[in-house]
Amino acid sequence: MKVVGIEKVHYMSKKSNQWVDGLNLHCISDPVETEMISGQTVERLFISNRSAAIVAAQQVKIGDDIKAFYNRFGSIDDIMNLSSNSKK
Repeated sequence: MKVVGIEKVHYMSKKSNQWVDGLNLHCISDPVETEMISGQTVERLFISNRSAAIVAAQQVKIGDDIKAFYNRFGSIDDIMNLSSNSKK
């Protein structure tokens, strides 16, 4: 998926009353043709500053093609920057 926007996140969680810091990567997919989808899809990927993946997320630039890897809890565990062909 291609990164089309990067948003810094800083807000107070209503659940925990703790500050949440991180990044939202706004991405679009490659064109898809299925029974349910025609065209491109959009996705917002949240990476917490507490995650080990934040280092890779901070190196991503607008226009980069990336692949996100998820842990068993559904959180992003790592990001591979496909534009540079190196795992960051």
